[in-house]
Amino acid sequence: MRNLAAVLAGAAISLAAPIAVMAEAPGFVFSQDKLEWKAGPPELPRGAEVAMLFGDPTQGGPYILRMRAPKGSRISTAAWKR
Repeated sequence: MRNLAAVLAGAAISLAAPIAVMAEAPGFVFSQDKLEWKAGPPELPRGAEVAMLFGDPTQGGPYILRMRAPKGSRISTAAWKR
C-alpha cells in the first residue's frame, strides 16, 4: 500500500510540473476574419484552401494550419503518406 501511495504521489508531481509551465505560456487566439486563406497544395481536393496559424511546413519544426474544402470533398490516405 505504501508503494502504491508513493507511485501515485510521484505521478501527481510529474504531471503537475508540465501543467504549471503550460499555464504560464502565452496562448494564441485567431480571429476567423483575419486569417489569410491561400490555395491548398495539389494533394488536397480542388478548391481546398489553407491558412497558416503557426510555423512553416517547408522548414523543420512544428506548424499549425487550418484547412477548408468544398462540401463533399474527400482526402485519401495516400495524400498523407510521404
